[in-house]
Amino acid sequence: MTIDLSKASGRHAERVWTVIAVNARARCKTRLDAALGRTRRGQLARRMLGHVLKVARSVPAIDTVLVVSPERDSIPSDVIVLRDPGVDLNAAFEAGRRAALAAGAHGLLVLPADLPLLSGADLEQLLDAGRRAGVAIAPDRNGSGTNGLYLSLHSGAGMRFAFGPDSRENHEFAARACGLFAQTVVTRGLQADIDTPADYEAVFGTTRSKRASHLESYP
Repeated sequence: MTIDLSKASGRHAERVWTVIAVNARARCKTRLDAALGRTRRGQLARRMLGHVLKVARSVPAIDTVLVVSPERDSIPSDVIVLRDPGVDLNAAFEAGRRAALAAGAHGLLVLPADLPLLSGADLEQLLDAGRRAGVAIAPDRNGSGTNGLYLSLHSGAGMRFAFGPDSRENHEFAARACGLFAQTVVTRGLQADIDTPADYEAVFGTTRSKRASHLESYP
């Protein structure tokens, strides 16, 4: 797919692209089916994506936001969407990295689409740490996963993506293989992803009987 780079701005000397990967609506957050049902878990997934997009686009240091997905669905028309190659999450982010490199980006911020508590301050902290170290990792609330990753596209251009089980440790190992020591950034907004009913309870603190009305008001 050819990306229209006229949509990508060049406001800053150090151009940073943010890449967000999201599955098709029907395949998002299937582990929440029992708690929310298919329709509501799809709605939640798209609302979380909308929130992450809004936050990323509000950060002045981020020049361009790219979504890698098999469908555009509710993604705003002025956001670049790159078709997901359909292999796995790492391949999706790799496609985003190639697009950023082709556009002359200097830094890459990789994010999941399910961070309902994310703030601009969270992303600025991750960006600052990554720019200093070349690589910065934001772990999930269990400390083993990766909910945010910043790479310098100079010193860390060859670092492999390692999303999946124990991705935090695997990303740290991948950084060391590039001669870099990854900085860790821990914030509530970057820790709180939603994959399971337990995650939902931990973030929203709602009981089963209150979920329906709570979901209507999120975000």
